[in-house]
Amino acid sequence: MNDVNGSGWIIAMVISAVISCIASLAVIVTFFIFRDLRYSPFMRIVTYVSIADFFGNIGYLRINKPASGSAACVIQAFLNSSFYPCGWLWTTTLTYFLYHLATEGNTPKSFFWFNIICWGLPITLFLIQTPFTEFESPGDYNFEVCEVGGRAGLIYSYITYYGMYFSSLFIMMYFLWKISLLESKQSEGTKVPAFQVAKSALTLYPSWMTICWLPHIITVFVLDFLSWGGYGWDVIYFLGDILKILHGGIAAVIFFYKSKEARRLWYRLLFNKNPEENNGHSVEIRSPSEFVENFIHSPSIVFATKHDPMSSTDTNTFSISDSDL
Repeated sequence: MNDVNGSGWIIAMVISAVISCIASLAVIVTFFIFRDLRYSPFMRIVTYVSIADFFGNIGYLRINKPASGSAACVIQAFLNSSFYPCGWLWTTTLTYFLYHLATEGNTPKSFFWFNIICWGLPITLFLIQTPFTEFESPGDYNFEVCEVGGRAGLIYSYITYYGMYFSSLFIMMYFLWKISLLESKQSEGTKVPAFQVAKSALTLYPSWMTICWLPHIITVFVLDFLSWGGYGWDVIYFLGDILKILHGGIAAVIFFYKSKEARRLWYRLLFNKNPEENNGHSVEIRSPSEFVENFIHSPSIVFATKHDPMSSTDTNTFSISDSDL
């Protein structure tokens, strides 16, 4: 087991966390500095996923482990145990919004209950156990963060923590299955351009959440419950940890790859011109005020252009209401 506890392994973990945190922070900063992008409900959810990944990964930005029971250890366990599940639940919400778009032609208008569930549930479940458990710095792996100690606390943590992951996974699979049924029946809601654009970009998030997290969870099950071990499984566990940490970076790559508007706004900010000017002509980026007005006061939801599911403010913006179905 000492083979995976050398300084090289720890540095690799820290570098992965730094990359992922910077990438997640880029999405968060994009949301806050570009008002044009704030009015898309999908953009809000993607930003919430990045916030969850950012705080979940902070615990890995260290070389030395905090002492068991210390304040730093409790904070590290809180960030790791609370914010990762927040990201899973927000990714599930993203899938539900896509399903709602396919069936209703719009997205839910209020985020109140989604905020209560996606932020409140993981944090509350962690706080409930805090007075009754101890937090320990893991002795087996120097690259790991603090976790719940004691058998009872560990069982409670596994039930709540991994229970939220598998619940999210099954719910996402259910909504994606329902969407595929609607498409097979050629439902009117799945034919509208907004749905097709949103689906092409947003289904990548649940897919990559599964890819990044499932190897880690499988190795945890193998090592903790089946008591298998050895250097090979330790390396697999380490690689699974790296992959789950890099989820924040991968989510950011998906966002910037799929959001033409975000890339254009950054280009305009950094170089003080539109990217189209490089082709010898300038294309005006219109003010979002008229679209914002529609978004706030109309029962219709303003969606993305044909090019960008994250923006609600491009020149080709259109809205979808129940009457369109």
